[in-house]
Amino acid sequence: MNSFICRNLVPKGEDGGFLVRPLEEITHIIVHRIGKKLGPSVPDIVKSFADTSEFAAGSYTGGKMPYTFILDEEGGVWQTLEVGDVGWHAKRWSKPGVGIACVGDFRKYEPTFQQSYSLSQLCTLLGYWLSDFQLVGHTELPEASSDPEKKCPGHLLDMDELRSKVAVRIEDMQDLNDHGREMVLRNYGIML
Repeated sequence: MNSFICRNLVPKGEDGGFLVRPLEEITHIIVHRIGKKLGPSVPDIVKSFADTSEFAAGSYTGGKMPYTFILDEEGGVWQTLEVGDVGWHAKRWSKPGVGIACVGDFRKYEPTFQQSYSLSQLCTLLGYWLSDFQLVGHTELPEASSDPEKKCPGHLLDMDELRSKVAVRIEDMQDLNDHGREMVLRNYGIML
């Protein structure tokens, strides 16, 4: 049994009007941090993005979920959009990027061991599936935020270390054929 399984929170039926992109246009995996103040659990965080009242999270996103995946502190991986749906999480980089938000403030403390493990696993699976991609932190991208002082995901989530781990793991998977690329994602519960 896999210790890494994606829990699905993708809404069934009506997609809420998300822009759908061809999967082959995805070129980036973009890592973010997300504050605990949005809710004590990932389902609560998802609800907060639906709230469009003044100053609520959804008031900044038009009531739409910006991230494809959210990772909780226990290492749980939650899929909140299909990979083909565009969530607006990094300004002009949103359309070619899959957004992954980790719960926590990595300017103040490091991700938990479980969260780091799940993040590297998820990035490995997505990277293997994409084949040609860039793995970046949100504010490593030019003009990805309207706040020039923003530090996302924060210096205590070491993006260079994450990129190294992912590269090694992808290299170990290279023997699978192209058909295996999509099956790898599905085996872990990830919806394209």
